[in-house]
Parts: sequence; C-alpha cells; structure tokens
Amino acid sequence: MKDYYIENLSGNQLYRVYGLADEPVKRYLQGEIDFFKQRISPGDRVLELGCGYGRILKQIASAAHTTEGIDNARANVELATEYLQDNPGIEIHLMSVDNLEFMDHSFDLVLCAQNGLSAFGLDPINVVREAWRVAKQDGRLICCSYAESFWPRRLQWFRDQAAAGLLGAIDESKTGNGVITCVDGFQSCAMTASRFRDIAAALDLALEVHELPGGSLVAEFSHKE
Repeated sequence: MKDYYIENLSGNQLYRVYGLADEPVKRYLQGEIDFFKQRISPGDRVLELGCGYGRILKQIASAAHTTEGIDNARANVELATEYLQDNPGIEIHLMSVDNLEFMDHSFDLVLCAQNGLSAFGLDPINVVREAWRVAKQDGRLICCSYAESFWPRRLQWFRDQAAAGLLGAIDESKTGNGVITCVDGFQSCAMTASRFRDIAAALDLALEVHELPGGSLVAEFSHKE
C-alpha cells in the first residue's frame, strides 16, 4: 500500500498518527529508539529508511557522526525539513527504498524502524538486498516490526487512527492474526521472526532477532563470520 501512505498517511497526517499514541504505544516507539542508540557508535554514518517527518532521526542524531534519512513521500520530506530545522547536520532525501542513490558500502548502520519492511509494499528481500548494498562491509542493518505480544495495543492504535479519519474504518471481520484490514482497502501486516530468518537465508546474512519489552520485534542483519 505504498500509494496509500503517500496519499493518506504522510506529512501532517503522519504527524497526527503519532500524536494519537497512548502510553503503551509511546513506550513501544521509544523502545526502538533506545535500542538504535545503543547500537550507534560516535563515528558512525547512519541511514534511516522511510524516515517520515524525522521523528527518529531527531533523537538519534547526537549519537552518530552523521545521520541521513530517505522517504518516498514529498510531504514527509518537506515536513522533516521543517521539523529538523534546528538539527542542520541531518540530511533528508526524497528517494525510494528499492533504488537508493548512494554508493556501495556507504553506511555503518542502516535502520528500518517500526514496521517499514512490511509497510513499504515491496518484496522485503529486495529491500534488504538494496539496504545491504549501501552498508559497509562490517556494517549492520536493523529492521523492526510488531511483536505478536503488541497486537492488542497495535489494534487499538489503528482503531484510534480510523476514528480520527486517518484510516478507513477497521473491517473487524477481516482483521486478526497480525493483519489489520480497513474497509477502504488499507491493510497492515507484520514481519515475523521466521520471515526475517527466511530473508537472512536468502541473502546469506547473519541474523539476530530480539523482542523488546515494549513490543517491537527487531532483526539485526550482519555479515557472517
């Protein structure tokens, strides 16, 4: 549903989505950011895929040497430029995750937060392959999704978004088992540990999978020893 995000959930609409987060959702979101910061070294060049309006970049920039973000929605790039105006060291690019306009082996750490790998609406293997292309030989790629344990809070958050008119009404008859479906055709799926393992195997990468206390499922890809 890439076009759905561009047309309905970008820019100010995306900002409103995060404004609807209750305390459990805020803990979930902050848990990912704290995990990222633990993985960043002061000399790192960091790239975030699908950076939205810069919500994460603003918090991690001080931990890295340089930070950059890409997004395919012009409204996100424009809002991020405004949102991050007091952080001039952060670079934002209008770019697609399946065609990154960076040289090979450019970044120490590539991040794909929350549920980006699923939400992009592209083949996850191709996305990870392209992300890995721009990671350094000793670099890492971290991708996140929703853990099964987070399902009740995730579903309520999406119901709140629907009530606010940011999504179509939830189609309760088609929602369950990790998939949220709306009457307007929007659908939110999630990655699983098994799917992350399949991707790592297909690309011959090492993988560590963690479930964070807040409810995020985190996959760390790296070169095999």
